[in-house]
Amino acid sequence: MEEQVQFIANCKGWQAVKKLKIDDNVPPIDVADFLASISLSFDSKLFEYLGKIVDIKKLDEFSTSLVSGKLKKEEDFALVLKEITGVNASKLINSLIPATADNKTKDKLKEYMKVYLLRKILKVGNLTVDYSGVPIPINKGKK
Repeated sequence: MEEQVQFIANCKGWQAVKKLKIDDNVPPIDVADFLASISLSFDSKLFEYLGKIVDIKKLDEFSTSLVSGKLKKEEDFALVLKEITGVNASKLINSLIPATADNKTKDKLKEYMKVYLLRKILKVGNLTVDYSGVPIPINKGKK
């Protein structure tokens, strides 16, 4: 029996179709590349939709202020990353949550925003927690 992985999205202008048929001739690295490309599609859309709920620009400004001139050595990352769970980040995150959100949604939004901040800060230091730097077909030209 032929195995396959499919990803289909058709949502408010986002159209994506990714299919991979898997047989004995498909190397595991091709499957990994395919799954990574799906992950990148999800991530970009997730943050796009987060931006429809909260002011992403304020998160960007905050992350910039956290890292601006501060990432000179490894120890600096620990201090900056600690700020994501600090008082100032919590105040900002709480201020961005819509007043109409129920508690479950508030909790989700807090975590999404923390992840967003973490990724932004790590990217400034040329570190990633996704597959954007991997030279997979969707990332042509990356090294």
